[in-house]
Amino acid sequence: MAREPIGTDRSSVAPRDAAGTRAATARVASSRDEVDRADLAAVVEGDRLALARLYDRHRDAMFGFVLRTSGWDRGLAEEVLQDTLLAVWQHAGSFGGQAQVRTWMYSIARRKALSKLRKRQPEPIDPDAARRGADEARSADDEALARLDAHVLSGLIDQLPEPMRTVLVLAFVDDLPYQEIGEIMDVPVGTIKSRVSRARVTLTELATRAGWR
Repeated sequence: MAREPIGTDRSSVAPRDAAGTRAATARVASSRDEVDRADLAAVVEGDRLALARLYDRHRDAMFGFVLRTSGWDRGLAEEVLQDTLLAVWQHAGSFGGQAQVRTWMYSIARRKALSKLRKRQPEPIDPDAARRGADEARSADDEALARLDAHVLSGLIDQLPEPMRTVLVLAFVDDLPYQEIGEIMDVPVGTIKSRVSRARVTLTELATRAGWR
């Protein structure tokens, strides 16, 4: 399925199509979350089979997310995924219920990954040190990024600071809504939109320096 170009304003979709897509997505998400909540409640009671079902349902998407977050270190990603599974088992009772279970699990996975990365890289990158220009309208730069080969674009995304890289992976690879991404990263939706815009500017600069545009 073709994905929207980096930087696309999701509100620009035709109203009828956008409303239908949002409604269908919400129904699927609600149905999945009901199953997740039932399994998580069973995990609280010590049901290991319920934990296995949760793991099987989300492991592929979460592994891909953690793999990108950890800089394609498979060993680290596998370790993070196991740590996340253990944390879900040990702390299932702490789930407050305000977010989706998937969102809660992604949040745990991201914290575990960043914790391990900080031990390797004691000087974290400040995402707000990136170039401003966050709320610019779509421009020729967006069109140039959209024309890039998917493999090339993926390589450029991997060069971004972690918060920018993570937000693009969640938005355009995992196709999560901005609200859920904000909950995973524990920042307001406006910050998510701003980071997407900044990442778009930075991607354009990286592509230019690499001679891809």
